[in-house]
Amino acid sequence: LDLYYRYLRNRFICREKDGIPGVIDHIANITEDSKFWPIARLSRGVLRVRNGLTNVASKILPSMGQDRIDELLQQYSSTMQWKNNWLRCVAVHDEGRRLAVCQNNNYIRVYNIGRGQKTPLTLKHPLQNNVSSMAWEPFDQRVLAVAAGNRILIWRLSVKATNIKPSVRCAQVIELPTEVIGQILWDRTTTNVILAVSPNSNKIMIVDTSTGEVDCFGAWTGGNITRIVPTADGRRLAVLYTGNVIRVYDRGNWREEKWGGLAGRAMCAVWSPLGDSLLFASENSYQLYAISFMAKNELNEDGITETRWTGDARAVPVFDISPVEFDPSELEVEGAAEREIVTIGGKVHSLTLSPDGQRLAISFKENPGVVALFIVDWLPIVRLTPSGFIEAPLYGHPSIQFFMPKFSGGALLVTVSFSGLS
Repeated sequence: LDLYYRYLRNRFICREKDGIPGVIDHIANITEDSKFWPIARLSRGVLRVRNGLTNVASKILPSMGQDRIDELLQQYSSTMQWKNNWLRCVAVHDEGRRLAVCQNNNYIRVYNIGRGQKTPLTLKHPLQNNVSSMAWEPFDQRVLAVAAGNRILIWRLSVKATNIKPSVRCAQVIELPTEVIGQILWDRTTTNVILAVSPNSNKIMIVDTSTGEVDCFGAWTGGNITRIVPTADGRRLAVLYTGNVIRVYDRGNWREEKWGGLAGRAMCAVWSPLGDSLLFASENSYQLYAISFMAKNELNEDGITETRWTGDARAVPVFDISPVEFDPSELEVEGAAEREIVTIGGKVHSLTLSPDGQRLAISFKENPGVVALFIVDWLPIVRLTPSGFIEAPLYGHPSIQFFMPKFSGGALLVTVSFSGLS
């Protein structure tokens, strides 16, 4: 009876995790000395048929057209104007010593920051097209993952190599079941695992880089996934969707919390350094919202004490960022009277938080010419204090922004303008 109970429990977990395919996969792995082995044999037959049809379809059906790829990445990429931008994405290592930039021709340049600067490396691969995201392995400055179409290219670079253009043999290629990949990030809770999402899929793809195997996890409702935002320790993931839903998953057991009824889809989000608050902006609102979380120690079903985070039932508005007109002629600055009225605020494109969690930079979708800066206090409640603005040059507007990690002089914000100057 206990065996049957555990079987039903595992089957329910698979159904909750991956739906009917998850149940079939679970049953197919039952060994033949079990009383369920006849069902297992039937499930293996179903899997063989499914895999065969998938292989045939992949050879017969055309892949997604370039126009559709451009449309998805233009709409959901964290880079403003992805299609026409001179840079498609940027990745800086957590140690702040290496910077990778991808040009719009899909060539990637890798720079060393600080002392010991060398000629940048150039990474190019025949399969390196439609690059949308890059991520450095947290504990290895020589490993760079690149999302390109429906593939992940993992470049392993040699420190002692003298060739500034590494061979394509330095790149491991892993094909994913969904096109086009919108974001990748390394899983901090384990080794050799990358998490990937696509605005064309409602699943999180869990990629084992040591074997090339891909597992999928996700909910059936809420739309497709546009972005994953991990806490600093990677133990919880905020998942943003094309629908008006946010989910937060515990990475250890995939326990889920859900917030729906947002004012449009969640555009972007950031976690507080301790993971006790999630700040986000939605598509059709001029408000920034926060969800507070509380940690409790509980016994799991195995009798082991674990920390469980629980979020508030509702998101709370914390700051109004409605558009405001600013007249530079009111300033006693030379040349200010000749300038046009500047509009600040509006619907948010991106939120960028400094590594220490004390500075927040906000770029706007409707008025991209000005980036707003805030001082952030997370306790006892989330509070934002305006601290200044960064105005774009007359020939462009900020399209990519990030804070440099491990910067000794405070918080260093880097912006890349659409024109190609930063």
